Amino acid sequence: MAREGYRVIAFAEKIEDNIPTLSDRDVIESIFTFIGIVGILDPPKLGVSEAVAQAIKADIKVIMITGDHEITADTIARKVGIITSKNPTILNSSKISSMNNKELSMILDNPEIICARMNPEQKLRIVSTLKQKQEIVAVIGDGINDVPAIHAADVEISMGIAGTQAAIEASQMVLLDDNFATIVKGIEGGRAIRDNLKKFMKYVFTHNWAQLIGFLVFMLYRIPIPISVVIVFSINLIMELQLSFALILEPPESETLNRPPQKGKHVFNLSILLQSMFIGIIIGIYSLFMAIEAYSQGEWIFGMKVVPDHYAYSRGKTIFLVGIIAGQFGILLTTRSNNQSMFNRRFFRNKWIFIAMSIELFILLGIVYLPFLQNIFNTIPLSILDMLKMFFLTIIIIMIEEIRKFVLRKSNFKN
Repeated sequence: MAREGYRVIAFAEKIEDNIPTLSDRDVIESIFTFIGIVGILDPPKLGVSEAVAQAIKADIKVIMITGDHEITADTIARKVGIITSKNPTILNSSKISSMNNKELSMILDNPEIICARMNPEQKLRIVSTLKQKQEIVAVIGDGINDVPAIHAADVEISMGIAGTQAAIEASQMVLLDDNFATIVKGIEGGRAIRDNLKKFMKYVFTHNWAQLIGFLVFMLYRIPIPISVVIVFSINLIMELQLSFALILEPPESETLNRPPQKGKHVFNLSILLQSMFIGIIIGIYSLFMAIEAYSQGEWIFGMKVVPDHYAYSRGKTIFLVGIIAGQFGILLTTRSNNQSMFNRRFFRNKWIFIAMSIELFILLGIVYLPFLQNIFNTIPLSILDMLKMFFLTIIIIMIEEIRKFVLRKSNFKN
């Protein structure tokens, strides 16, 4: 029955004329009449096997620590995929009691481990040993016997349905469905949040670099500044907010659980800085070149501090603004995935991206074409040809990013 995954309990009875005291153990535990055996089957929930496989693929080590018999634990562990080899490491109470801390630490490095017939102190000892090895430990439990181990873990999780009140109060998180698969979903969600923060920073820094180009050429080469304070304000606080929030809501990528944990790595890193700088400079230079071309049509030549024709100057500033937004559309669409092509994804699965892009485009068209907003932002209406020239930048950015990600995939490099 144990090999079939049952928890086995034997029942016996004894008739006494007088109830013995609890301290008189020899009297209590002698001369019983055997009644029978009961097997209790608590099968794994649907989806647990797949969740365990995903966890292992994500470089998360799953260790079963239970009070059940070794044979029962072995059977259940094999059913859900915690162990697959013929000779896994199976520890019981007596084995772990005979080990010193160094021996236990070494054996916990084994790939497949089952700890059976564990008492609360031994569960706590396993968790403490893993933490001494600089592992980040999550413990899931439901009974009062699990409380010390849960409380010692880095991530404390209890069962919300079958869990005792003691276990629930000792934990940081409560599983409302008592399903291990929910934990793996939570890990995937946590990784997605981290990925989206990286995407958010890359996106925001990109248009900051692009705007900086306009100020740098003004200071270094005395070219009439193509961007005003009010336009910087409109980009950073009005037009980009909804796109930034939409990017944070991006669902997890298909390869999120295929990567190892990013332990000790900062969310913001040199790679994000360099990528945003590279793309931002391209957007800034392209937009600046188009703005200078507009200046030149107003009788401006290099060396002049101002553009003689105010209309040409306003046109150049308007073109620079549209260029930054067009470039941001390109980086937004490609940044939705760190390494995968934007064309390999379910393109429309994040509806907020396209809602936010529509809102931003609507605001941009209002700034460019509505007279009362033109007076505020000092813009002028652009021709369809001008708009097409600037939004060609979106295609350029997408092509550059797609080439970069193609090279990364071929080299098996992951951000």
